[in-house]
Amino acid sequence: MLWMTVVIVAASGFFSPTGRAMAAGNYSSPEAAKVLLRGEITTGGIVCPLLLGTDGQTVALVGVRPGQFEKGTQLELEGMLVRRSPCQQGNGAFRVDRIVSVNGVIQ
Repeated sequence: MLWMTVVIVAASGFFSPTGRAMAAGNYSSPEAAKVLLRGEITTGGIVCPLLLGTDGQTVALVGVRPGQFEKGTQLELEGMLVRRSPCQQGNGAFRVDRIVSVNGVIQ
């Protein structure tokens, strides 16, 4: 998957969408590393928004509120792929640690 290999940076702890610290072992693989994910918000997310990656894969976003971004919003996100999440759709889930840019504007 091309979107997984863009940039690897140091891994850190996990916080739920509510801001509570959670055990990383329950949500990510031990070998997980942070990556940059690029794509646009698409329709279909019920519990978590869906991002259509530049490689055509759809991934659910953990840590972004449903409705936070409109369909078509271009995002660059830093975080990591996770094994388990509350999301019910997409080809896996991506835990967002930081929003890097929105529609090309650095945050």
